[in-house]
Amino acid sequence: MNRDIVASPVLKQNLFQVLSFGVVLCAASCRAGEFEGSIDQYAATLSPGQPAVIHATLHNGTQSRIFLTGFQVLVSYGASGAIYNPDLLHESLQALGPGQTWDGPLAVLTPKHRGPLSVSGSLIVKGGTSPKATDMLVSIPLRFSINDPSRNPDGSFNRDAVLRCDRSPEHCCDPSESLCFEKKGGCVYIADGFNRQQLCIGSEAGKVYDHINDLRVSVAGNHVGYIASDRCLSSNTDELCRRKVVIDSFDHPAPGQAKDLILSSDGSHWAFVSCQACARHLGKVICSGPYQIVLDGHTSPKYEAVRSLSFSSGSTHVDYEIGRRCHPFFEGVVSTNIRCQEWTPATFSGGAKGI
Repeated sequence: MNRDIVASPVLKQNLFQVLSFGVVLCAASCRAGEFEGSIDQYAATLSPGQPAVIHATLHNGTQSRIFLTGFQVLVSYGASGAIYNPDLLHESLQALGPGQTWDGPLAVLTPKHRGPLSVSGSLIVKGGTSPKATDMLVSIPLRFSINDPSRNPDGSFNRDAVLRCDRSPEHCCDPSESLCFEKKGGCVYIADGFNRQQLCIGSEAGKVYDHINDLRVSVAGNHVGYIASDRCLSSNTDELCRRKVVIDSFDHPAPGQAKDLILSSDGSHWAFVSCQACARHLGKVICSGPYQIVLDGHTSPKYEAVRSLSFSSGSTHVDYEIGRRCHPFFEGVVSTNIRCQEWTPATFSGGAKGI
């Protein structure tokens, strides 16, 4: 009765029948004396962003009634996992009597668009001989691979991969993916390929840059902004780039190098911090002052350091903190941060012209 991992949408309306009629007497092939769990296919190849329903078989080979009190899906970084339908499982799969077997959909795995192509984990069933037992009854191993030609096995993007805006709108963003937003009218995310990045809005591709950071989408979803890096020069562990702000496909030059972009809630205003210089050291962006606030194209005075940039509740100005008596903080021979003896609140309203 085992079923393979099936890449298909989750159909909850069919689950009640599966759970209601899935408990059957065990065939002669089941071993007695143990509680067992299995899936037919422990290794499968799945597509990024496409949920895969795991069908499992649970068999009570003991002489006691076994209560099932918990289910858990654990997977490595390259995917996310969840129980197929916790409420219906709780209602219809509360216990298995001696010699009984249940067969049906138990979990959903969704391969991520970023991360290693090999994913492993386990499907854990908890319970025991009492309704409050939480012992681990069985741990079913999960192993599968992700079919994504644009990535190397370790999850890094293939330099020869073609930039594509081809994510499914139904399953666009990975959980906790910082450079991806789902909004009405299309998904907004960053595509990688040819050692470059580009903005995708649905299937529409934007300009290609060396790097894209600080992707921002207004709450209303009507404005998109990010920091684009181009003209990059690399040497050993460091990379120097020109960093500029792009709002709705239009470039906005900075007095220096841009970082920490924010949009107002309605997207009509934008602000960022401009630094004298920025470098990417071992993949981390490190900037040095003096610093200025840029609000809708208007610049503030220069400061030793700034932090905690945010819009006011009415988006009429930005709030931030100014650092004084600052000195660089070194990790080895590289200055990776600054430390200031004093931080004071400040505001800047610029010209408030907006978009």
